Amino acid sequence: MMKKIILPALAICIASCSSDKETDAEDLINIAPKITTSELQIEEHSPEGTSIGAIAFHDDNKDDKLTISTESDAFFIDEVTGEITVGSNAILDFESTQKITLPVSVFDGTAITEKNIDLSLVDIEEYNALSLEQKELADYFKYLALWEDSNNLTSIQKWGAPMKIFLDGDITVEYRATVQGVLDEYNALFNLGDFSISLVDNLTDSNAHLYFGTTDTIENLWPDMFEIIDGKTYNGYAMTRAVNNKSNNSRIWISSSIASLFKHELGHALGLGHSNKCDTENSFMCSTISANNDFLEAEKDIIRYLYHADMTPGTTVEEINNAVGNLILLN
Repeated sequence: MMKKIILPALAICIASCSSDKETDAEDLINIAPKITTSELQIEEHSPEGTSIGAIAFHDDNKDDKLTISTESDAFFIDEVTGEITVGSNAILDFESTQKITLPVSVFDGTAITEKNIDLSLVDIEEYNALSLEQKELADYFKYLALWEDSNNLTSIQKWGAPMKIFLDGDITVEYRATVQGVLDEYNALFNLGDFSISLVDNLTDSNAHLYFGTTDTIENLWPDMFEIIDGKTYNGYAMTRAVNNKSNNSRIWISSSIASLFKHELGHALGLGHSNKCDTENSFMCSTISANNDFLEAEKDIIRYLYHADMTPGTTVEEINNAVGNLILLN
């Protein structure tokens, strides 16, 4: 009787112990987390803090605590929810990049799953995204770069290579220093591209010829310019040649040693027309110049944008608003 009672109990015990061990083994098997999102969209030029959306991720091990992260310094990701927001270092420019790759990883405490998420940029009308003040700057850029005061150009014209100026005429040590000072001011504004202006010692090495002298001295030097300035009240004049909207040669006449006059004529040679900010503001591009005329702060930005590496010679009337708007938003 004793054996008949003990053996079934032993069998039950063995079976029970075997079942507990199998359950423990299943609990020890870790399944790597999964990332199911592949692509998100964001409008170009979206400001810092803009939400792009959340990355979907999960783990079949229900009790695992998941954290998601990215090594990108241009975007921030909430480690719990997976929401992505635009960071301070993000450059969202559809014109240069239509898609950004964002590497993300999910960690469940044991395993890491990595995946590249495509952030597709949505093109916008940059001019419409500008503030009122920024639109005023863009409008003034167009006014100067398209010479709206007189010629109403259909596209912008700018130098495609560095300008090298040869000084000629009644050049004193003092005036050479004045010219160099003006060039230093201009060159400080060409910090968004590779354009520059320098002085050279002979005409052969130059692509811009500055002559200091009276009106009558221009008659034999540049007869075509003399026909324009003869009998007029001009104190300076600039004529610039261009091929495919890329300026490649300038002739500048100056008859006064004030720095603002050279700054003005050089502005013409660089591709700027006359200003309409002359009644209450003394723009350096006013048609009448005195020693009080100088760069306005907005004009410094305009020169930077005009000679930005991304501002293409030949940018048309139809393209210019968004072209300069893009630079304003990026800079």
